[in-house]
Amino acid sequence: MNNDAWKEYAGDFNSMTDEEVERERQRAQNEVDEHESWLEAVASWEAAGKPRRERT
Repeated sequence: MNNDAWKEYAGDFNSMTDEEVERERQRAQNEVDEHESWLEAVASWEAAGKPRRERT
C-alpha cells in the first residue's frame, strides 16, 4: 500500500469531519463490493457458456 496515497485527497480530509470520512469510506466500500459481485457473476456466467432463458 502506498503510504502517501492520502495526499491525493488531503484537501478533502482537511474539509471533512472524521464521521464524514467514515461515511464516504463505507459508501465507497459498498460500491466496490457491489461491482466485485457483478464482475464475479459475469465471469461465472461466461464460464457457464453465457446461458440465457427464452424471453416470454
